[in-house]
Amino acid sequence: MILTISLLGDAGTVPKQYWLFKQETHISLGRGADNNIVLSDRIVSRRHLELKKTEHGWQLMNLGVNGTYVNDVLIDSYFLRGAEIIGLTSLDPRLLVQLSSVPFATLVKATNRHHSPLLSLS
Repeated sequence: MILTISLLGDAGTVPKQYWLFKQETHISLGRGADNNIVLSDRIVSRRHLELKKTEHGWQLMNLGVNGTYVNDVLIDSYFLRGAEIIGLTSLDPRLLVQLSSVPFATLVKATNRHHSPLLSLS
């Protein structure tokens, strides 16, 4: 299973940047340089969230003082179910987190070929 994390642009659809994780079992995100994903936005905590692969799936844990939101709902802990919009505050930045058995580059090529949106939650 491939975990793809995309930093969404201002329009909230096309990613500005993305990261692929194929073998990792623990991923951290925050402002601190020791995170797997470093975001320099001041509203993001030094260690804002962690994703951990468990026997029940990928668990997202909020560590940030400004909160972590899944599909606009404030969470402490949450198990991912496929594709989720993650907010690092109640506003921006926003991430799209996807679980897939298909590499992200294949998804991009397929959606671009058909001129449909790059990523869809439908």
